Amino acid sequence: MVPVKRTGAWQDWLREKGKKLHGLRYPLLVLILGAVLLLIPGKQEERPKTPASTEQVKTDCADANALETRLAELLSQVEGAGRVEVVLSIGAEGETCYQTDSRTEQDGSGGEHSEISTVLVDGTGSTQTPLIRQQSAPEYRGAVILSQGAENPAVRLALVEAVADLTGLSTDRISVMKMK
Repeated sequence: MVPVKRTGAWQDWLREKGKKLHGLRYPLLVLILGAVLLLIPGKQEERPKTPASTEQVKTDCADANALETRLAELLSQVEGAGRVEVVLSIGAEGETCYQTDSRTEQDGSGGEHSEISTVLVDGTGSTQTPLIRQQSAPEYRGAVILSQGAENPAVRLALVEAVADLTGLSTDRISVMKMK
């Protein structure tokens, strides 16, 4: 007598599913290979941050003050607004990324020496300034607007919408008050 192998219901189900997946094996293989490649960490380039000098901090503050002044002048042109003053609260200063060059040299003992330097551009006279690769705007936390015509709801709405459009603030972070 020859022994007969009996298969269970789950084994039959598995064979059935295997036959259906046979046509999809290459796309599934590519999908799995892609997922594995995404999990492999790549070499990340170090981005050296150039420390902000006191001149840079002064310029940022001057830019914020200049924006407040310009915004006040613009808002005072709104019909019925009268004289306007604006104060902006800055949460995070804008970030400036400078262009860098990296150079790697082989030394005599087989080691590597790498050097990263900021690209400088000739300015006026004998001054050199760093080349800016990317610059982001500062992040505002809120705004207070003082206006002589703030009792008029249409003026209040116009002032809030203008400041929201120019700064990216949501309207709940902008306060409009009547100037005395």
